[in-house]
Amino acid sequence: MGLIHKITFVPRFIRQVFYLPFNRLMFKSAGASIGSNFDVKNRFYLKLYPKGTLTIGDDFTIHSGEAINPITRNVKGCFFINRGANLTIGHNVGMSSPTIWCDERIVIGNDVRIGALVTIMDTDCHSLNYEDRMNGDKKTKTKPVVIEEGVLIGAQSIVLKGSHIGAHSVIGAGSVVCGNIPSDCIAAGNPCKVIRKL
Repeated sequence: MGLIHKITFVPRFIRQVFYLPFNRLMFKSAGASIGSNFDVKNRFYLKLYPKGTLTIGDDFTIHSGEAINPITRNVKGCFFINRGANLTIGHNVGMSSPTIWCDERIVIGNDVRIGALVTIMDTDCHSLNYEDRMNGDKKTKTKPVVIEEGVLIGAQSIVLKGSHIGAHSVIGAGSVVCGNIPSDCIAAGNPCKVIRKL
């Protein structure tokens, strides 16, 4: 039995105590720059490729699985930062089991809250051309994602490449963001559209 497998038989609060320094060490050893009060609870998947950068501000929190946020059930969070890509996360940001796939650039501002099981990606992941996919070509399009300060993104939303969410806006649960959302509004749906100004 591996160490991680054995840890699952340890009481939850002891596992959480173990994973706090473990995750801090994992992020730092991968080359991430992290601020003070870094708090990533439980198992988390991080892949930071060479020449990729991950910068995280102070007071950063992730609840990863273990139903700390009941909506996440036991799904662990994931950051994937490709070669030459840049993921920047501001101060006082909280997330619950997020999936972030960064092929070019994703910027998350200060005081952002990202709900359970939200996916953020700046890439199509696969070519939209049938022949490219069948030939195994990885000709994918990327476009930066920007989430400004004070944004709240509801559970199980998806933020797609090229999206820009303005400051203080709220994205309703289960939304698919695929463009520009202005500041100070509530937006929801697939595709995500403004419902009203705040």
